Amino acid sequence: MAYRKTEKVLEHLAARRAAIVDAAVHVMAIGGADELRVGDVASRAGIAVGALYRYFTTREDLVAAAVARVLGDDVAAIREAAAAVSPRKGLAASLGVLVRRLTARPRVTKVMVAIPAYRLTLREEVEDLIKAVLPTLPSGEARILAAVTVGAIFEASGTLTAADAKNERTLVSIVLRAIGVSGHFARAQFDQPVEGVASRAHVADDD
Repeated sequence: MAYRKTEKVLEHLAARRAAIVDAAVHVMAIGGADELRVGDVASRAGIAVGALYRYFTTREDLVAAAVARVLGDDVAAIREAAAAVSPRKGLAASLGVLVRRLTARPRVTKVMVAIPAYRLTLREEVEDLIKAVLPTLPSGEARILAAVTVGAIFEASGTLTAADAKNERTLVSIVLRAIGVSGHFARAQFDQPVEGVASRAHVADDD
């Protein structure tokens, strides 16, 4: 009779796998993906290397799991920031969260921004937020604005550190104004509206 894992055993295995992935993200944050060593991850997770290979058969599988965890966490944080507020404030808040996450872990960010799937996923998330603010904007233009927004944030975040809170707010303000949206971060620093692609579209009410 084949052995069937109990619910508690499955929960334990899932928790152990999650702990290994957490450890991999931590190690990647210190030295980047190229310096990620299975032994370091196992040590961080408090398990033997052999035990780690029961969950991830190759180093590449481990790196892929760490990348997926970071992407999932970033998307969840963006969506959470946008929830329960107006579309305009949600866009500004989400971009602020993204900038803070990128600058808090520069080595991980360097790995992630080089991954096409990561860039595409974040562009799609930002595109949805832009469409909520500018509902009459043609989808092609919304896609372009999202690409401009994410690209600018990726590029500029590399010049900031986690301590640059003021500059992070400035970056978000500049990006919002560049695409024709004056979010609540921008209002304290700028007074005049910006003409641009988005200025031709109706802006959702900021109630």
